[in-house]
Amino acid sequence: MSLKILGILLAAGDSRRMGNPKLSLTLGSSNIGSLCLTSAIQSTLDHVVVVKKTEDSLAWLDSILQEGNGKSRWTACTSENAQLGQAYSLKAGIRAAIKLEADAVVLLLADQPFLSTNVVNKLICTYRQAVEQGKDPEFVAVEYDGLKRPPVLFSNSVFTKLLELNGDQGARQLIRNDRLSGMTIPCRNQLTFFDVDTKEDYQKALIEGRKMFR
Repeated sequence: MSLKILGILLAAGDSRRMGNPKLSLTLGSSNIGSLCLTSAIQSTLDHVVVVKKTEDSLAWLDSILQEGNGKSRWTACTSENAQLGQAYSLKAGIRAAIKLEADAVVLLLADQPFLSTNVVNKLICTYRQAVEQGKDPEFVAVEYDGLKRPPVLFSNSVFTKLLELNGDQGARQLIRNDRLSGMTIPCRNQLTFFDVDTKEDYQKALIEGRKMFR
């Protein structure tokens, strides 16, 4: 069975805790937002939808992502109500995925610069194998320290429930409150889930980045 699995990169946050746009902050030879998108487009995802704010021109994206093969792997969609909470950005991405006839989506956070392509591929592979075996998991999540964490793959059977979220409600509550039936894969690398929200987080990211990108 051929499954169409898309990535949804949530990049419409307001960087309130950082105090200035965080996705454009330099990290290694790139920046926070570009690193996450690069990992996504290098994975086995069929395509990636980048959810942005209305006023965001995406100038923060590395030039290699805005031309040639890099640009062909993703498209942007606008969350007109991004300021009302993450749920609205999520819903904008889901609506775009529905139009593209996705069988499943992998939700990605643009402020997680250390996300690896390998982790995304494991989610996709686990889901594909489950479907081939006749199973129908509503989600596949990465698990670290006993908690399910993003990125998370959701089957299109869950799209309606995701579209019912409001405000700052993220998809996390659906998988942590046992409201859905799914699968988890273990991950031992804490950096996979490290998101940059504050200036202190950014300083930590710079330290880790010097180790990783040297």
